[in-house]
Order: sequence, then C-alpha cells, then structure tokens
Amino acid sequence: MKKAWIPVALIALGLGYGAWIWLVNAARDERERTVSSALKSLAGAEAEFRGSDRDGNRIQDFWTGDLASLYYLSDPINGGPIALIEKTIADADAKPVRADAPPAVPKAGYYFVALEADDSGRYAEDTRGQPNLGPHYNHARFGFCAYPADYPRGGRWTFLINEGNVIVKLDTGGKPPRSWPADPDLCKGCQQRKHPDRECWKGKID
Repeated sequence: MKKAWIPVALIALGLGYGAWIWLVNAARDERERTVSSALKSLAGAEAEFRGSDRDGNRIQDFWTGDLASLYYLSDPINGGPIALIEKTIADADAKPVRADAPPAVPKAGYYFVALEADDSGRYAEDTRGQPNLGPHYNHARFGFCAYPADYPRGGRWTFLINEGNVIVKLDTGGKPPRSWPADPDLCKGCQQRKHPDRECWKGKID
C-alpha cells in the first residue's frame, strides 16, 4: 500500500511545481505589462511637455535630463509639480537630476532611467529657453529605459522607448544601456551570428 502512494505523491509534487512556475511567469508578465504602460505614459508626458511648454521656457523642446522631473519640475502657473507622470514612476528614477532625491524605489520591480544618446548624438542639449535649466533638453529626440531591479528573478527584459513611441526589449543581464541602438530591427551582429543571446535586440513590441 505504501508503494502505491509514491507515484501519486510524485504526480502531486509535479503539479504543484508546475502551478508555482505558472504563477511566477504570470506575475512577471503582469509586471512587464505594467512597465510597458509606464513607458508609454512617458512618451505621452514628453509630447505634453513639448507641445504645451509645461516648464514655461518659451521653447518647444523635450525634457531629457531624467524621468523624475516630468513629475517634480515646478509648474510655472501654480507653482506645484507639473505631474505629467505618476509619482511612482518618478520615484523609480535611478538617475534623477535632483541632488537631494531619495534612493529610487522600483515600480513593478523595475528601475527607470533616461538614455543619454542615439545614433544622431547626445540627447542633452541647452535649448536656451528662459528660464534656463541647463543642458537637459532636446528639440526633437528623447529616450528612456526600464530595467529589472532583480534580474532575472524579477524580470528578464529591459525595455526602451523613444520619441517615435516605439518600444523595444532586450536581455541586457539586468544592466541599463546608455544609448538607443542604431537599428534594433537589423542587428548586424545577429545576422552574422556574433552576438550571444543577451546582447541581441528582439524587435519592436506594442
């Protein structure tokens, strides 16, 4: 009788493990959907920032200094924060401009950071608006990144978005890239089979 219970116990163990794996993957997928939506909101915030001159510098430009300022910059009309993004996204900024900013708190298990450049050059420019907040602007381009705070358990993919409202993802080993790739759809290294998997761009996603 005792031996008859062994296969049953093994089956139950296998089912339990399978259910646990499913739950882990489902939770990770949900976090990644949250991060993708957060990046989309950043692109919308940049469009509002530029189109409505939300910092009042009299220049149509994007903010490229960090993410946090898209919430914390002072509104020239009412003096409060411009709050173009959720505070939880702003507080997940791993490289805020403010020197007195508290340590970043991940959102959905991800940190966020502003990219520094693309193949056209650096994003940081002084557009000479008034008031002048320094080289934290760009007339036409921006880029942001979200990367897992606990790789790979908390998430595998790193996500990026730019002014074209295009999101791409890749496995960077949990390290944020500094620049937007020259061509995420036509990676020469991948074509020539020279890249390990974690360095290959996986293409556009919605």
